[in-house]
Parts: sequence; structure tokens; C-alpha cells
Amino acid sequence: MASTNGFDKFSTENYANTYGHYTGEANGSGYGSSSPYGHGMPSHIKNAVRMLPPFYSDNTTVDKARTFWDAFERATFGLSDALRLSVFRDRLKGSSGENWWMYSQIDDFETLKTRFHNQFVCQTPQQMIERLKTTKRSRGMSAEVWGDLISGLCDAAQCFDPQMRYQYFLAGIRNKEWRSALATTMVNSIPQAVAVLLYKNLHLPVEDESEFMEGPTSQQVPENAMMQRILELIESTQAVQQQILNPSRQTRRNTVAAAIPTNHWSRVLLCIFLQHLKLTKCPSTSL
Repeated sequence: MASTNGFDKFSTENYANTYGHYTGEANGSGYGSSSPYGHGMPSHIKNAVRMLPPFYSDNTTVDKARTFWDAFERATFGLSDALRLSVFRDRLKGSSGENWWMYSQIDDFETLKTRFHNQFVCQTPQQMIERLKTTKRSRGMSAEVWGDLISGLCDAAQCFDPQMRYQYFLAGIRNKEWRSALATTMVNSIPQAVAVLLYKNLHLPVEDESEFMEGPTSQQVPENAMMQRILELIESTQAVQQQILNPSRQTRRNTVAAAIPTNHWSRVLLCIFLQHLKLTKCPSTSL
């Protein structure tokens, strides 16, 4: 019987030290009275934990972190805070995550949720804008999913202008069939673009291997540069328009004069870009 108690004590201490939450002296019935857990992880929960993929903190991205958290929150729904913390600690991998956990005081699930999102999910508006500029549609992604992805990123970046959101939607499209269909149609918002692609039965286009190469092709380089210039001009135009809404008395006249050529050149560059793609119809929608 003594050997059994000794084994229980060793197992409990080892489990507690592994998770870094043991503060009392272990005994055969579980943790000490000062431990926040009260008992070990049940076997059926351990089995469920094995089905939850680990969170590799060193090579994570915002999307990976958000996906892991959603799966973790659903898998541990209804469990006590203590068990949810245990499951999270078991799935946390990587030195950056280990250090973050070691130096954080996390005693309940709500604190864990807030700290995790602040550490791995949240980004500044400027970071979100940069992410919008570099996000590209993946192979097999439908028009609806691509529209939802860009809309979500725009919401996170606090970009609510429909035309600006549409330009980000268009900039991340690799498929030439999609580009041609949208360029010959008068659309200026993501919902309109998705509706057009659905109407033309192009929501799942035929994929071209060359469009998903790691490095940009010689044809894609000038196209991407032109689209980048268009986005920059639209951003500068919007900034000027914001100044027009609340200008000082001294700068009102100069600001209005500067807004006209900027808006004009943004339309001109968009037409040049569409002609560069060998399209015959140039949209007249003002930017």
C-alpha cells in the first residue's frame, strides 16, 4: 500500500510540476489544499485533448492562432477553468509560448482568453493594413470565402469604405478569369463582385498553375506595382477627403484644390492598369 501511495504522490507532483501550478504538498488523494485544481485531469478529457492539435507558438500566424483558439474553446466548453487551463498548457508548444506562459499570471479562463488574443491574435491597424496589401487568394478558395476573408480583414483594420474594400479584394486575386469578369462589369464593392462571379458561374474558377508560383512572374510584377500605386492613391485621396470634412479656415481652399487632381489621377491609373491587362472596357466608376 505504501508503494501505491508513493506512486500516486510521484504522479501528482510530476503532473503539477509539468503544468507549473502545483503549490501544495501532494498526497494520495490529489493536490494539496492550496492548489487551484483539486484533482488531476480525467482520462476521458485526456483522450479529448489528444484530438486537439498543438499550438506551435514560434511559427504561428494570426489565422493559425485564431483557428487554434476557436477549436480549443469549443473542445473545452463546459469544463471548469482549472481543467481548461490544463488543456491549454498541454497543447502549448514552442519557446515563445513557454516564456509567455511562465511569466504570466493566468488563473482563470477569461484571463487566458484576453491574454492569448493580446499576445497572438491582436494586431495594430497599421499591421492589419499591411496584411491586407499582401494577402492573396489561395487555390480552391471560392468567391464567397475570398470575399468573407477580405471583409473580415477590412473590419479588423477599420477600413469601411466600400470602394477601398473592393480594391483590396481585387488586388489579392490571382485568377485572370476573375479579373476579366470584374473589369468588364460596373462593380465597386465586394458583395457586388461576389454576386457577379456567382451569376457568371465563376465562383470556383479553373486554376492555372502559373498563378500560384512562389515568386511573381515577369507579367505579374508590373501589374502588382500598378495596383499598389492605385491603392496608395486611393488612400491619399481618402485622407484628403477627411481633411475636407474638418478643415481649418486657412487650409480649406488649398485642400479642396488638391483633392481634384488626386481623384482624377486615381481614375486614370485604374484605366491604364485595366488596359495593361488587355481589357477593352474601362469602368467609369469614380474612385
